Amino acid sequence: MRSWAVELTLVLALSASAVRAQPTREPSVGEQRLAQETEREGVPEATHREPAPEREVVGEPTRPERAVPNYDGREPAPPSAGRRLLWIPRILLFPLWVVTEFVLRRPLSALTRWAEERAANTPSEKSPLRFLVFDEGRVQLIPTLLIDFGNQPSVGFYIRWNEAGHPNHQLRFHFAFWGPDWVKGRVTTRWEPPDGNMRAELRLSAQRRADGRFAGLGSEARPDRGARYDWREMHALASFEVEPWRQSFFMVGAGVLDERFGNDGFCCPTIEERVAEGVYGQLPPAYLDGFTAFHVDTDLHLDTRKDRGEGSSGVSLRLHGRYAVDLQAPDARRWLRFGGTLGAHWDASGHAHILSLLVGVQGAHAIEGQVPFTQQVELSGRGAMRGFRPGALMGSTGATLTLIYQWPIWGDWLDARAHVSFGNVYDGRFEQFALDRQRMSFGIGIGAVDELDHYLDFTLAWGTETFEQGFQVQSFRLALGGEWSI
Repeated sequence: MRSWAVELTLVLALSASAVRAQPTREPSVGEQRLAQETEREGVPEATHREPAPEREVVGEPTRPERAVPNYDGREPAPPSAGRRLLWIPRILLFPLWVVTEFVLRRPLSALTRWAEERAANTPSEKSPLRFLVFDEGRVQLIPTLLIDFGNQPSVGFYIRWNEAGHPNHQLRFHFAFWGPDWVKGRVTTRWEPPDGNMRAELRLSAQRRADGRFAGLGSEARPDRGARYDWREMHALASFEVEPWRQSFFMVGAGVLDERFGNDGFCCPTIEERVAEGVYGQLPPAYLDGFTAFHVDTDLHLDTRKDRGEGSSGVSLRLHGRYAVDLQAPDARRWLRFGGTLGAHWDASGHAHILSLLVGVQGAHAIEGQVPFTQQVELSGRGAMRGFRPGALMGSTGATLTLIYQWPIWGDWLDARAHVSFGNVYDGRFEQFALDRQRMSFGIGIGAVDELDHYLDFTLAWGTETFEQGFQVQSFRLALGGEWSI
């Protein structure tokens, strides 16, 4: 004899199928036992008691699987309406994404995974990295290589020494060379408390190079007809920096800078030969006698953005200035350098996918005499117009409008960057400024995040003529390696 519970179950199943409801489940162990008891007693289940609560069947304990480590350091981005708009730059920059994803991020993640596995399974005395790390990780030795096509390459090393004699003391050593006419070095001693909100440092540096590039000043700038020169530089700088709020900081410093120039470039026409050809009207200021300048610097950066990973939308304003006097002739050569950049930044994903619009102006004003050509405004090289090689765009004043999109490709260590910039350098106080005299720089790059001393940099960019000259590409720049400012 069928029980009422079985009949009720069949009816409910047929009804659910007729109305396309959710599928029925198998009776639980408790329900089966209740049905059996009801059948033995001959009493309908539904009229006497509620179904017994379902009880779990306890099996053998299972060992949870080990979570896969986050080797590339990227955290999932929080949901945001702006993330939909990220598909626009992703489609436009698909070739760059292929490079950053398959040439950089994935190999770096695999390298990190390999290093972690070797470190976990290899005794420290046999670790492949034992030659690069000393004193329980406080001292690191990093080989360096820099290739900037059009200039001489270099090889060298970078030493990072934390807690050097004191928990708050840091030492940094840099050295690079490429033959006897390409030597560059720097020593930095820094005091920084554990919270990192302020630092005081003394920096001593020197270099001798034969690949200096000069392409004219202001309206005479000819990036496609550059000249070479050799130069020697020695610099001592003492500075103090404080970071009071979010990404804002203030720096003040003083130093002595000595520069000498010569006509012995490693290749190509020299400055003197270009002047003789009539490409430039005259030799650049301070080229013949050099200078030894005492200078005072200030740098104020106001930024409303929070720390990385906490939302990077906001606005920023950066103002910097330098007063300098030539110690060789204090009454004959004094100058000011100044500049400012106003930026608006939008983090489209909430996790460092940042679209920025920057407006910048810079100037160099002679109080007495002339401003040395290496101390004037430069937009090329590591400036806003990165599609032009160092020394290609120099002048008394300059202005730029730059659109930048950057995103993380390896945690908090490496960012990819795409830029489009319009601007130029000018004579005097923005003389000859006009919309049809603007140049364009565009390109892609990869760089380290927030590294004070030494960082990896990759740049692939192009620069154009002015609009009135036809707006054709006239400059190409490819650089890769360890970068650091002298």
